[in-house]
Amino acid sequence: MSKNLLKDVQKRREESDGEEEAEDRPTGDSVRDALLDAETKDEQPTKRLNAEIPSKLHERFKTACKAEGQSMTDALTQLVETYVELKGK
Repeated sequence: MSKNLLKDVQKRREESDGEEEAEDRPTGDSVRDALLDAETKDEQPTKRLNAEIPSKLHERFKTACKAEGQSMTDALTQLVETYVELKGK
């Protein structure tokens, strides 16, 4: 995520060259540091979860996530949290 965001920020900076004074513009390092801080503030250690599911179910899930503007990882995390809460663990 942060790599794409950094590329977008850098592209916008290049497009706006000359529109701002150089001293008013944040440096690449300060932008990168801010993005990394924001990204890691609420992060918890993670584990990879691999599962075999039917292809059609995967496509439906992917489509539903896209329609909601949510990543598949975030949706799966919510599903697992709900499952664990329901099972009382």
